[in-house]
Amino acid sequence: AARGNYTYIQAALAEADFTARRVFTDKGFIDYDFLVIAPGVEYDYASFGITDPAEIQLLERRYPGGFVSPDEHLIIKRKVDAFEGGAFVLTAPPGIFRCSASPYERACMIASVFKRKKLAAKVILIDSRDAPAVKAEGFLAAFEELYGDHIEYINSTVIEGIDAPARTIKTDFDDIKFGDGAIYPRIRASRLIEKLGLANAGSPQKEARIDPFKYNVIGDERVYITGDCRPMPFSKSASVAHTEGQYVARVIAGRARGKGDEAPWTTPLSVCYSMVNTDPREAILSRSTYRFDTASKQWSFAEGTKGYNDRTKAMGAATQQWTEQHLADLFG
Repeated sequence: AARGNYTYIQAALAEADFTARRVFTDKGFIDYDFLVIAPGVEYDYASFGITDPAEIQLLERRYPGGFVSPDEHLIIKRKVDAFEGGAFVLTAPPGIFRCSASPYERACMIASVFKRKKLAAKVILIDSRDAPAVKAEGFLAAFEELYGDHIEYINSTVIEGIDAPARTIKTDFDDIKFGDGAIYPRIRASRLIEKLGLANAGSPQKEARIDPFKYNVIGDERVYITGDCRPMPFSKSASVAHTEGQYVARVIAGRARGKGDEAPWTTPLSVCYSMVNTDPREAILSRSTYRFDTASKQWSFAEGTKGYNDRTKAMGAATQQWTEQHLADLFG
């Protein structure tokens, strides 16, 4: 914050008065000229048919998805380190989720641990899709060529229920028993979006109602919603969020100057490296941009979007370099 010359306040947003341009937090209120809301995602366990709060809490605690809280990542790491054998279950949620390659990359990384330890263990990855959401050719090749004994990919399969105490997942085909795992349900926008009255009632993932080209709330050019809560079908990834944030900053800066020099819409950029092997370190890559067809009113990938499905050590090294470059850009 000091290097970037901005004020950082660690507080929880509770309410907002958009007419008075004032937000209320657990540390007091703040008046604003422009407001950007990016509260992220929440898990939608109702997509598994689970609505009982006690059952949801049990799943969150025992089998966290690992995409909301850093604590979840540590829990999953401890699970993998302690796993001695059997079935370790993962799920790939339907819809657009954070982020498209992650369940498949995670399957490879966990399987690499089992392979290195020579465990009689395998990752069971349950996916409602016919194939991985992105880089399908590269991931499927890794599953077969690197982890034939350690990954079972169950595609075209819908989860209908979970019995956490019995460690059983009920699908439209069969009941799947597991020893441990990380269960990732469908995601939805943060409930804060609904609480503030900014949700699109027609969105299956409870996302915000915004101008898809300027990111401001419909009818309010002072309030912007970005990150995982925006409704456009772009990947909910760090790479996309990074470029979206830069674009929204340009829009706000132009409107703040009041000279009609608002930034023209530019596509987010999704640069998605995925590690699929650890010895040697190898990765695959997809690079995507987006376009909007005014005739069909549909979003699609733009020309030049490409996947690099042949895993290489060069892309493995580039994965680390990409991370370091972006952390430096964000935090100095």
